[in-house]
Amino acid sequence: GRLPEELRDKVNLYGVEKDSLSGRIAQKLYPQADITIDGFENTRFNDNSFDVAIGNIPFGDFSVNDSKYNSEHLKIHDYFFLKSLDKVRDGGIVAFVTSKGTLDKKDSSFRKTLAERADLVGAVRLPNNAFKSAGTEVTADIIFLQKREKKSEIEPSWVHTGQLENGLTVNNYFVEHPEMILGEVVEGNKMFGRTDDTMCVPFNDGRTLSELLSSAVKNINFEYYKVFYYVARYGSFTQAAKALYSNQPNVARVINLLEQELGCQLMIRTNRGIHLTEEGKKLYKRIWVAYEQI
Repeated sequence: GRLPEELRDKVNLYGVEKDSLSGRIAQKLYPQADITIDGFENTRFNDNSFDVAIGNIPFGDFSVNDSKYNSEHLKIHDYFFLKSLDKVRDGGIVAFVTSKGTLDKKDSSFRKTLAERADLVGAVRLPNNAFKSAGTEVTADIIFLQKREKKSEIEPSWVHTGQLENGLTVNNYFVEHPEMILGEVVEGNKMFGRTDDTMCVPFNDGRTLSELLSSAVKNINFEYYKVFYYVARYGSFTQAAKALYSNQPNVARVINLLEQELGCQLMIRTNRGIHLTEEGKKLYKRIWVAYEQI
């Protein structure tokens, strides 16, 4: 399995796999995990019970039968997002590989629903050869969401699409963060033969997807939360910098960036140290469990 060795005795693992063969392979790879071989719609996990949900979710123009969500009329990929957000705790992370349609489709209503319930921590657009070994050439995204404690009243820019410098339409997140596109966005869609859509094709400069992905994930701001955790824990920029093998100006810079991104003040710096604001206390409460376990 791919689970880091240092985490194997510290986490409780649960998995869901509809395909019988894949499910039995997962059971062999993760004998300590509770693997359900069934459709996600048939699972009955408690809401607010997981710290992280990770998956390569199905996508398509069809729905599944789940009485709790039938009234939402969700396509299967949207259903996986919404149900998984219900299952993770406040502050929990949902990290999914999904079709680019989640972020790029013209109808922004589902992204608005997601944005009310979760913050977009980051996203990576993969080139259409990422899954070629599995027999498919499709442009996919890796999306990282963090569940909010309360419904957001502010509509972030990633709810909507915009245009790249070449005039092609993509999600505003990628307009603002083109470094997270691991290829060249061109017109067309090889999988469906469309000319009114876009696809991401590999760069032709020799860089491998492994190299590009390793560089891109470093831009995702989980490091911001790690720095915040240490500052809040020690009540000191200096002590946090020592624990992180960094320096005080860099720690202060990261905290400023995190506050700008979240749109609120997280801490007040005084001669006696750092004091968390009410927003800072709420954020610390949301993330300390994960870092203490690790």
